[in-house]
Amino acid sequence: MQKGQSIKGQWVQDNFERVSSSLPAQSNGIGTMRENAFKRFQELGFPSTKQENWKYTNVSKIASSDFRIPESQGSIALSDIEAFKAAMPDAATAVIVDGQWSEEFSDISAVQAPAGVFSLRAVLDGGLSDKQLEEKIKSTIGSIADSKEQSFAALNTAFLDDGVVIYLPKNVQLDTSIHLIFVASETEVPQALHPRVLIIAEEGSQATVVESYIGLSSKAYFTTAVTEVEVAENANLEHYRLQFEGAEAFHVSSVDIVQERSSTFATHSFSFGGKLVRNEVNPTLNGEGIHSTMNGLSVLIDDQHVDNTTVIDHAKPHCESHEWYKGIYAHKSRGVFSGTIIVREDAQKTNAFQSNQNLLLSDEASIDTKPQLKIWADDVKCSHGATIGQLDEDALFYLRSRGIKKNKALEILVQAFAGDITSQVKPDSLRDFIMERLLEKLEKAHQ
Repeated sequence: MQKGQSIKGQWVQDNFERVSSSLPAQSNGIGTMRENAFKRFQELGFPSTKQENWKYTNVSKIASSDFRIPESQGSIALSDIEAFKAAMPDAATAVIVDGQWSEEFSDISAVQAPAGVFSLRAVLDGGLSDKQLEEKIKSTIGSIADSKEQSFAALNTAFLDDGVVIYLPKNVQLDTSIHLIFVASETEVPQALHPRVLIIAEEGSQATVVESYIGLSSKAYFTTAVTEVEVAENANLEHYRLQFEGAEAFHVSSVDIVQERSSTFATHSFSFGGKLVRNEVNPTLNGEGIHSTMNGLSVLIDDQHVDNTTVIDHAKPHCESHEWYKGIYAHKSRGVFSGTIIVREDAQKTNAFQSNQNLLLSDEASIDTKPQLKIWADDVKCSHGATIGQLDEDALFYLRSRGIKKNKALEILVQAFAGDITSQVKPDSLRDFIMERLLEKLEKAHQ
């Protein structure tokens, strides 16, 4: 890395020296993995805008702040998460408060053996009766996310502590969805939270997993979240990620996926909260006959900043990917979209489609969009495109001429724009919940 392209954060070293000895599984390979990740983060530092992949997202405030990893969970009430639980009323629910599994609010009884939903810390502490599965989990975690080149993945791994492990055995198809709710509580000290999710979907398995991130604090705090997903042959996984962090929060996440032959994976990202947010999605299509889908919707107001960065790697032939991201930006908000499709030399017969569409609701809102194709095969069908526009004045005039008030007319047009993404949410209750939050955000956009 060239000089001046990374930023050091003293708070990271201070926290590592303070908490590293208390993290679980220090005596085995997990402890070594943490140490290596911390050393690598020290080498990488926080990325700067001089790096091409971070050109439009400045994380210097994260580096220069004085965040502290909490020593215990903060206090929350059921009412704080009730609306999110109601969004998936029949789901098995795991609640993580300030980075730690909450027995009080979690209920995973609907997922029964041989499938499982586990506290990551419990697994690392040797709490599973199935020692073969325990070893499989320990050997898989850290093998999918790139802690060698991605500084935030290294940061999360250096503080690997608690989170959620989802295990789907061969040919197990869950009727019950799994909802993971991550809560940042109201605290006096600015928190740094590093939740981790590992999903292992074995051959022929099927499930729906929802991750929700909630911020109860009005103060600045920082979440760096890593989700690793292993999708085996013929497995089918539907994944949703809802981000409702606090108004002053920093949130950096990555979802890293490895798909094997004839598997299907779809991830849908919805960003409504946070002060500065970066969402990364990185699927690797590692077998023939794979289907991969990435959808995203960002709805921003005030001076929010959300960066959606994706890299989809077509490593094998006869695969198909679809990527569709939309953004709605009001006030002085700013969006970033960077989408890269890689087609390897041997990945013939690849079909890859990418689209980024953006709607600016004010003259001060902005979007930087950068779709990219990197193709080394010749027998492929690939396309990408980006659009930036404002509301259709003719359509707005038509609605208002029919007696519809301006704000209601705007709401109708924006809902229609977002509908291509929201309509693909399969659980009806979750789709209704997202639409309600969208309408709430649009009301604030008009203020």
